Amino acid sequence: IVIFNNNFLPNVDTTKTNRWLGDLKPIKEISDKISEIEKSLNLSKDVIGIHARGSDFGVSVDYYLDTINQSIKSNPDKKFFLSTEDRSFENRIISEFGNKIIYRVKDNYITKKDDKTPWNDYNGFYITKQHAQEAVEDMFLLSKTDIQIYHNNSTFVQIAKIISESNK
Repeated sequence: IVIFNNNFLPNVDTTKTNRWLGDLKPIKEISDKISEIEKSLNLSKDVIGIHARGSDFGVSVDYYLDTINQSIKSNPDKKFFLSTEDRSFENRIISEFGNKIIYRVKDNYITKKDDKTPWNDYNGFYITKQHAQEAVEDMFLLSKTDIQIYHNNSTFVQIAKIISESNK
């Protein structure tokens, strides 16, 4: 069970929270899959990590396209690992940058039950056990990279960074 809040746990010491999150270990089935994907994609700290959050911060894909473009200018020889829950963001970023982007084909992306429902209505989208499992896999995969491109309000990225720091 993971309890989260966009402010993490405001009444718990940050050091204790970070230590606890850094000690998280997925069950063997998920851990084995993470290791397999990490090896097949050749993920390492030499790869720049991207978490392109499409669902709930009101940020367009253009923000990520611009940021990736700037990063490519500074890091022309680097590859980028893309983690996203939004299939349209994934398609657009891959289409724009081609083989600079490392990604994995997923079965599950977040989709709304109704396009008119806002993302902050947490009963308004589909999420299954498989969605949650792929999210955990993505978080740990992202932690294997040099995470640089993301939305500052993403607790997903903050947890991935904590996991990354604890596995040095």
